Amino acid sequence: MRVVAAILMYGLVLGLCSVVHAVTWHVPSPECPTIQAGVDSASAGDTVLVACGTYHDCTYPDPDGQLNCVIMKSGVCLRSATGQPDCVTIDAQNLGRVVYCVGANNTTRIEGFTITGGLVTTFPYPKYCGGGIYLSASAPTIESCVISGNTAENGGGIFCFNSALRGMSRPTLLTISNCIISDNTADFYGGGGITFVNCSGSMVTDCIISRNSVDANWGGGIRCDNSSPSMTYCAVFRNYAHAGGGMACRNGASPVISYCTFSGNSVGSAGAGVLNDEASVSLFNSIIAFSTAGEAVYCMNGGSASLMCCDVYGNAGGDWVDCIAGQSGVDGNISECPLFCAQGDDNYYLELCSPCVAGYGCGQMGAYGSGCPCVGGPSAVEKKTWSRVKSEFND
Repeated sequence: MRVVAAILMYGLVLGLCSVVHAVTWHVPSPECPTIQAGVDSASAGDTVLVACGTYHDCTYPDPDGQLNCVIMKSGVCLRSATGQPDCVTIDAQNLGRVVYCVGANNTTRIEGFTITGGLVTTFPYPKYCGGGIYLSASAPTIESCVISGNTAENGGGIFCFNSALRGMSRPTLLTISNCIISDNTADFYGGGGITFVNCSGSMVTDCIISRNSVDANWGGGIRCDNSSPSMTYCAVFRNYAHAGGGMACRNGASPVISYCTFSGNSVGSAGAGVLNDEASVSLFNSIIAFSTAGEAVYCMNGGSASLMCCDVYGNAGGDWVDCIAGQSGVDGNISECPLFCAQGDDNYYLELCSPCVAGYGCGQMGAYGSGCPCVGGPSAVEKKTWSRVKSEFND
């Protein structure tokens, strides 16, 4: 018994020591004049706390020779002073990538930044991937960030490769939460907003993915290759690609999409909302509406799509057509105007009388619940939350 007690006490002391020795590194400071200096100084469990302002120092080469603003370290929390994206902007000024993250476990965090100005178009792979954030064998939490105005050949905003790390008691998974991923471009391979490659189990929650573009390839908002991310409470709107305007799923991908809104996406060829090429997508309690060019869902090469409690309505190339033909009117699926509060202002909350609020025994459909009366715009008095601010994000 004494031996057991001694072992327990030793473990408790070690735990206390790990807490006591966690350090917060302030940027800028004499010890850490730059963000990279803060990360370099930090150890696993430490926090790098960045004062509000705009930072342009992007002179740090990764092993492939690509310049980056920040090269992350596993187990470190990189956070802005307020934890909100309007506090700190990291701007690469088209000189390289913003954030490079390789081999980082799921205790790693990036929180409260605007990440912009990334430009990576130099071959070979992986130098041209991930203009905003490049992830390889990494599973950080990326929270409350705006990732906007970045360019790459593959994954303009975020590029994720092999995010599920093995060799532990359970896989560690990439989490993207409460973020706006907008106005990014992937010039060649695709994934204007996000590209997932071999990233099974990644989670994207409460995000806006909007106005991203891919001129010559697939996945204006999101591209999934051999990946099975889960997406919940996300709004995917006004994205463009040659194929798969909102999302393109390929090569065995099997994403699960719940409580999401796809609206106003467009394509040059097929699949304005979601395209499946040798892939299978499952959608629950979601809306696909008002695609300006292309059908809601398109499948090819044996691809498939299963919808339950979804509203598919007003898409230029057709609603319940192609591989989802026959699913309308079953399993709670409908084709009715979702009655967005102000679609023109990118407000995808629902009018109180929308069929997507709580109809047909399915509960809410789409990313947002009711946010305005049956006629007109939002109520005159309403609480402003981060989610609400995101819903109003527009030009």
